[in-house]
Amino acid sequence: MAIFHFHTSIVKASVGKCAVASAAYMAGTKLYDERLGMTFSYTNKEEVVYSEIMLPDNAPREYYDRQILWNAVEKVQSKSNSRYARQFDMALPIEISKGERIGLAKRYVKENFVDKGMIADFSIHDLENNPHMHVMCTVRGFNANGTWATMEKKIYALDKDGNKIPVIDPKTGKQKVRIRKGKGSERIWKRITVKSNDWNSKEQLLSWRENWADMCNEYLEEKNKITHLSLEAQEIDRIPTIHEGCAAWGIKKRGGFAERIEENNRIRKMNKQIGRLEYYKKKEMINKKTPTKEGRASLKESLKNATVEAKRHNERIELQRKIGKRRSKKRGINMNR
Repeated sequence: MAIFHFHTSIVKASVGKCAVASAAYMAGTKLYDERLGMTFSYTNKEEVVYSEIMLPDNAPREYYDRQILWNAVEKVQSKSNSRYARQFDMALPIEISKGERIGLAKRYVKENFVDKGMIADFSIHDLENNPHMHVMCTVRGFNANGTWATMEKKIYALDKDGNKIPVIDPKTGKQKVRIRKGKGSERIWKRITVKSNDWNSKEQLLSWRENWADMCNEYLEEKNKITHLSLEAQEIDRIPTIHEGCAAWGIKKRGGFAERIEENNRIRKMNKQIGRLEYYKKKEMINKKTPTKEGRASLKESLKNATVEAKRHNERIELQRKIGKRRSKKRGINMNR
């Protein structure tokens, strides 16, 4: 059945990521990175069934070439802490055809990314009946003349009445003035730095998630419809499963132990026990009486098992978080940013 999976991350230099390599992997192709002087080849990825680059109206047409595009991104984003791209991966409904998936992907990418001014490079993968889409979007938009737009801009700071705020010289108590060569004197006003767009905002991310669920649901029957809301937001008393991914299923297929799949199996067992508890609660409310003696014993045992398993699950999650923090600390990454 259809599932909701929508994950986003940033391809950034500070953790050793490379835009060209990421794009080559996503599209299952071979690209040369001019900055590193290296070729990245992923032409053996058979799961890539469709790839396309979409440009906004004011972007140079040469960026339809994937190698030119991502080398240009690495050139303009040249700092050691640069953010090269915003990356998404989302599960495509298994119930619809390949053609419908492509149509859904193209429409979503255009309306949510390209129409906002980003270049979007996306690919559809389908391996082991796990259709999903990967998208890489530029973090900069474009000026009207086709040059890269700035990510931040300076604007005048305004007071509560909407007036510009003067910069006061503490020595004179008057507004600061500077002399501009050939242009005379100029009063100095307080300025603030603002983002050029809202692409990094939490509100925008929530909107993207909701739009994805809504668009998928246009293709799905009522019983298969998905939601972007968490179980907690839906007030559903159930532990959420984690994303397994192709790598985990590849390990399992080869007879290995896949921790993510086993973790989901444990979560499903806990959810069954939670479901039994909910069943007895509802039964009591309907019948207005306590369950039978056997029912009470089963309820007690289920409650005990669910409590123990939930505690173990929380301990595993906390341990994984601590390990992740230690590893990130060694690499100099702040996990709390």
